[in-house]
Amino acid sequence: MVSSKFRWIFITLLLIFVNLHAQTITKGPYLADPQKNSITIRWECDSQLLFWVKYGSEKSLSSSVEGTLIGTKEDHFLYEANINGLISGKYYSYQINSESVKSTINTFKCNLPVNKPVTFVVTGDSRSRPQVFGAIVEHVNQLNPDLIISMGDLVIE
Repeated sequence: MVSSKFRWIFITLLLIFVNLHAQTITKGPYLADPQKNSITIRWECDSQLLFWVKYGSEKSLSSSVEGTLIGTKEDHFLYEANINGLISGKYYSYQINSESVKSTINTFKCNLPVNKPVTFVVTGDSRSRPQVFGAIVEHVNQLNPDLIISMGDLVIE
């Protein structure tokens, strides 16, 4: 009788532990392959899940597209979703979703029309002196550039 109770307690605790191991987005989401009226959103997760991307103008998130698993390496799963039919120069919001994972709501601006000036910011290494980099990020957010290029200087030999 004692061993039977122990077995059920063990199984219950095991199930609780498995459910507590929350899947997480380990990289991203980030934007890739911007086109005139489309963009690709990519992210990496520590679990293989069914994902979809909710998106829309401003914060509406009224449309969605299914994510596709495009690669795996050990316990890392790389996904992407292609969003088409976007309007040049317009802001869009998006969020990565699954049954157990949800990203923050992010925004992007679709490609600008041809022959229109583009504003951009180039930043350097962001690893050291976070208080300085934080001030730079605040200033960049106030400028609201069309493009941000972030570079680093970490080199591994």
